[in-house]
Amino acid sequence: MRVAKEAIFEKVAQNRIVSGVELLSKAVKSTVGPHGRTVLANSENHTGGRTATKDGVTVAELIMSEDSAEDLAIDIVREAARETARLAGDGTSTSIILAEAILKETIARVSPGDNMTEITRNITLLIDDVVDNLSRKSIPVTGEMLHQVATISSNNDTELGKLIGTAYEKVGKEGVVHVKNTKAIETTCEFSDGITFEGGYSSAFQITNHKGKSCELINPWILVTDRKIESLQSTGQLIQDVIESQRPILIIGELGRDADSSFNYNIDRKVFAGANVVPPVRGHLQEEILKDIATAVGATFISDKTGAEWGMVTLADLGAAEKVIVDRKRTNIAKGEDTQALNERLDSLRSQLDNAQQEYEIKNLNDRIANLCGNVATIEVGGSTADEQKERKDRVDDAVLATKAALEEGVLAGGGIALLEEAKLNYTTRDTPNMILAADILAAALTTPFRQILINGHMDPIKILRRFDIGDSQGYNSKTGEYGNMFKLGVIDPAKVTKTALKNGGSVAVTLLMTDTIVANVREQRIKAEKENEVVTYKEYSILFGMFKFKLRA
Repeated sequence: MRVAKEAIFEKVAQNRIVSGVELLSKAVKSTVGPHGRTVLANSENHTGGRTATKDGVTVAELIMSEDSAEDLAIDIVREAARETARLAGDGTSTSIILAEAILKETIARVSPGDNMTEITRNITLLIDDVVDNLSRKSIPVTGEMLHQVATISSNNDTELGKLIGTAYEKVGKEGVVHVKNTKAIETTCEFSDGITFEGGYSSAFQITNHKGKSCELINPWILVTDRKIESLQSTGQLIQDVIESQRPILIIGELGRDADSSFNYNIDRKVFAGANVVPPVRGHLQEEILKDIATAVGATFISDKTGAEWGMVTLADLGAAEKVIVDRKRTNIAKGEDTQALNERLDSLRSQLDNAQQEYEIKNLNDRIANLCGNVATIEVGGSTADEQKERKDRVDDAVLATKAALEEGVLAGGGIALLEEAKLNYTTRDTPNMILAADILAAALTTPFRQILINGHMDPIKILRRFDIGDSQGYNSKTGEYGNMFKLGVIDPAKVTKTALKNGGSVAVTLLMTDTIVANVREQRIKAEKENEVVTYKEYSILFGMFKFKLRA
């Protein structure tokens, strides 16, 4: 079915773009900084059909205009915010604020005869210079800085900041911090010592710790296979050798009905101790993850693809671990010393990560590397109500990603100061009127994050600026009212977040500035209203004609 569209041109199109971006930015701006406020919104994707959040990207996802042309502008800026969140984990609000500022500053300063193509090209060049300069100014994250970054990114929640900072202190740069909900009220963090993967015991017969509902195996053999074991007898001498060794066994593989019954029967009769875990995940990733586990525990991966026959499999093909704990949902293997095979496996995964392009592939490789290194933490977010838990989880998600970004590329002075300092500098030789104009536009736009933070705290940015000299990371902590070095005051931002927000915000602003025509869908509501109006008009005429009692003859 063809959709009705409207074409909008030149100044009218530009005005609709600006009004759409203003609508989005106004909603998101209120969440920025230590004085940022919560946004309450109807949301079909959240519990109870509503959400209360300070998360910029969540707010952005909820904004939609009745005007389809405005909505096109909203959608393209929102996509830039999504990309910022994907790459850096935070900075979504900053990217939207900068996009609006560059857009409006350009429109306000450009005259009809100016070359918009040249001006926007120069803005892009200047943004690249700013990003390079920020990279040079960033400093590595050490000690207490981790807690400071996490605290700021979680909307200045000290407890969450400490929890997240401690998690990354332990797991390190290559580590992974997972975030999930819990039924408890408190928010806690658990660390896995060794390899952890989803998948619990296949039967309650395997439980050894009845209080904790878990199976604990000390110094077990570990069999890793993607082959379904139909019966224990099909494994030849292997199970008998395990029994004679008087050591427990962990089978990571699928058991058929007969094998499962025999396995649990022998455990119940205390012939041997053991646990069976169905291989984690399905599809093409299963083989790779099973190979990861096999390498980590020193086992041979038993697969039909390798042509291994059960009659040839011996205890030497099984892996080992100091301890294995299997509960209803997860398995944790406490591995021993790193082996050459494991280090080679990790090097291979890191090489794949360097060449990875897809978001899903990058996340998967990061998770696998962290798991093999034993550097995994899980933050379980609690809350008294579903709304409180949702709002807190949004903040934890942002803070976890921002803290990781800080570990990757260092930190800058926070509170908008890093960009404020860049606004004061000259980035290239201003040898043409268009370059001078582009530099003035960008300089004005770069001050907006700093100003917005103060505006949200009901402060006057001009008065605050008079109290300190811009440069050397000097600034103002709007939370405490202190002036001084932002690093010493503990107000810092991940460099990756600031740079990514500027690049994406600038890119989308340039795209919108070069837009002169909008072809937008006519909203269904508008079409419906027009049709209803036609029907009402027809009825009115019918009533009018009825007054004269016209009669039609056949």
